[in-house]
This record gives sequence, structure tokens and C-alpha cells, in this order.
Amino acid sequence: MEAPDRLIGKKINGIIDQLQKEKTILKLNILDIGYKGLSIVIGVDRDDRNSFFLIDYPGGSRDMLSKASGKSVFFEFNDLDNIQYSFRSIVEKVAQDSIWIRFPEGIDRKQRRKYFRIATPPGTRITFDISGRRYDLNVINLSEGGALINQRASRHEEALFCKDGEFRNISLVRNEGDLRTRISIKKAKIVRIKKNPEIGRYSYGLQFLEMGIAEKEGIREFIYKCQRRDLKSRSFL
Repeated sequence: MEAPDRLIGKKINGIIDQLQKEKTILKLNILDIGYKGLSIVIGVDRDDRNSFFLIDYPGGSRDMLSKASGKSVFFEFNDLDNIQYSFRSIVEKVAQDSIWIRFPEGIDRKQRRKYFRIATPPGTRITFDISGRRYDLNVINLSEGGALINQRASRHEEALFCKDGEFRNISLVRNEGDLRTRISIKKAKIVRIKKNPEIGRYSYGLQFLEMGIAEKEGIREFIYKCQRRDLKSRSFL
């Protein structure tokens, strides 16, 4: 396996600032307290001696994270080019509305693509039109690079839903509850097809090929909101 690039010094400042600007989703793992979740950078505090970045409080995790001060934390994220980064740091303090993290000594960059995938809530759909016919498919899970979808009925149109089959002018839609969204995707293709032998229903792995920066940020924000709602619901179990 190829060794990752090690970014240090002023490059760290630039990356942290970019994380805040782009509201990049951070996957974090605090091993000592067994916590895993998602967050975003919401602020930076720098002076001549110390540098910290502030992350948002992941929903439903306040009690567990109250014990995180001084603990080691591992972060992973992907930039807009889908390059994976990771670093370790220390939780400086847990404030009322944010968590303070020390700037890391270095950030590792891996030249491979990887997306965080999350199960979507019921009512999330992919829609598109072909030759005047409307297709409306369930979204099972979603990442910044694609989605796993299936048909409402156990039917499979092999000529249309085939490997490498492409679709254009797609919409990712959810119109229910607190996660309402409509995001346009210019082009996508099927990269994987799987049949459930028990019910005869097909699922399709969809890769997003073309969309604008605003649409990418919209999907990222939707994933983040899904994760926050999921963590919040677990806190009441």
C-alpha cells in the first residue's frame, strides 16, 4: 500500500480553514470513550502559542462527549476532489455549544477515493424522466459519490437498468418531516446490480458523474442532517 503524504506547518492552517469554509463532513472517533460520529468545523481560534478549531456538537451525544476533554480523537474526511485525509489530535475542552480540538501536528493525505455512506430516512427518492415516463425509486443509502436505490415494485427493466446504464437530469428528493430537500444531479450511471432472491426485487448502485459545487454541498449537508437526526433519536432509546 502506498504511504500517505504527510502535510505539516502552514498547510494545516489552509486545510482547517477550507474545512470550515466548505462545511466538510468530519468523521470522528474518540477511542477512549467509544464514541463515533460526524461533525463540521464551525470556528477557528489561533494566537502566537496555540491553535484550535471548533466543531459542532453532534446531535444526541452531549452526555457522552462531556467526558471527552483531554482524550485522543481520530478524524477522517474527503475534500471536494474526493481525496481522503486523516489526522489525530486532542480534545482541548467541551464547551456549551462546541468542542475545541487542538490543531494536529500533521495531516495524512491518501491518494484514493472513499465516501462515508449513511442509510437514508424513509421517503428519500431518486426521480428522473425517460421518454416521457416518470421513474421514482427508493434511496436505501447515500454518499457524496452515489446512492444505493431500488424500485418500489419487484420489476426490472433490463434494457434500462443495466450495468453502466446512464441517467440524466436526476433529482434527489425528500419532502417529509425536517429533512426536506431537492438536489439536482446532471448525470449518473449504474455500477452495480443486485437481486434479492427472496422477494425478486433489484437494487442498483448508482455513481454520480456530474453535478455542480452547490449540489455537492447540498448532498453533504443532507447526509450531515441525517446523521444528526439519527444520533439524536438514539439518545432517547
